[in-house]
Amino acid sequence: MNYGIVKDITKRIFVIESPTIEDVENNKILSDKSGMLMSKNIYNKDIPFGYLVESNPIAATDGIVSICNFPLDFNQVFRHKPIEIFGYSTIFQFFLKTADMSSTINYTRRVDTLGLIDNLNRDITQFTIDTDLEEIVICGVEAMCFMSNAFPNLRGLSTNVWFDTLIGEKTIRVIYVTSPRNRIWTKQFSTNG
Repeated sequence: MNYGIVKDITKRIFVIESPTIEDVENNKILSDKSGMLMSKNIYNKDIPFGYLVESNPIAATDGIVSICNFPLDFNQVFRHKPIEIFGYSTIFQFFLKTADMSSTINYTRRVDTLGLIDNLNRDITQFTIDTDLEEIVICGVEAMCFMSNAFPNLRGLSTNVWFDTLIGEKTIRVIYVTSPRNRIWTKQFSTNG
């Protein structure tokens, strides 16, 4: 399974790009400042989102899935990680260089030497069977590139627009948002207005 938190009662999964160094050290996804910002923006709580999803009733039906279990920060990967994951750390740089999402989606497939796209497809499809999943929130460019490869019907999905799609045998509402740190998108999920 991909790195994250998913329970039987999960109705909404946030698909994020990768854990940070802090997340890996804490052994908890979204345990850092991004997680804190997500909790504050969505639930007006001062607890990192990973901890909130795992143990707080307010986020009981939320889940988190990361596209991989290692940080994608280019500088950290370049200095500390094995060469087989180096290509993954260049996806966002490729997007910034080309400003072309379609090309970046294709590039992501080419650098996926570990089969993470296939794992993501398998896991998300299984979640439609094993959980109460109704919605998927794709957070960030890299997450969108992976999800578009795992589920080609998501290619061309506009930002901040809900889209119904069939995953496995279940219709799921999907939205692509640019960043979990962007306060604008959180209004779509916020319980605090």
